Amino acid sequence: EEINDKIGKTYGDFTDFSQLTEFLFDKSKENELIVFFDEVQNFISINPGAFSDLQKHYDLNRESSSLLLLFAGSAYSLVEKIFTGSREPLFGRACEFIRLNYLPVITQKQILEDCGLYSGENLLHAFSIFDGIPRYYEEIFESGENSFEEALKQLIVEKEFLWEEGLNIMREEFGKEYSIYHSILSAIAMGKRT
Repeated sequence: EEINDKIGKTYGDFTDFSQLTEFLFDKSKENELIVFFDEVQNFISINPGAFSDLQKHYDLNRESSSLLLLFAGSAYSLVEKIFTGSREPLFGRACEFIRLNYLPVITQKQILEDCGLYSGENLLHAFSIFDGIPRYYEEIFESGENSFEEALKQLIVEKEFLWEEGLNIMREEFGKEYSIYHSILSAIAMGKRT
């Protein structure tokens, strides 16, 4: 739907990521294209071959196409490994890296003030929980809650991406073995202590 809306009508569906990538490179031979992939580290679990597909089509088409691919991800070390790991398919193919820092405490305070949720205690809680990551403040801001506690509760209970962060960190640290550690932590969280 995004492609049909923004780039032009396609006929049929893409059955795999390779077809999508090939289409984007071909289409960019006619007109410049800018394509943004967010949370690119999720390709590892969704379609591990996606990076090899990108490498193949990039290498075949980089001289004849006008495609700017932008990748972003919140799991810093995974994203870094994808583009700088010498054994990874996209090694050496990134033209530019932009590393975004955490929000300074003064900015976090201003966001809470703008939301009408500022207090010293709320800033301490937000800083301790969110660690200055802008995405979480965006969710607090968009919650529309009048109470920091309610906004936080909504974010933790109702938003899945917060829970995915923990899984991403475990995947990053433990690789394929992460499910074992996830099971152990889940059991502990349910009160099993032996």
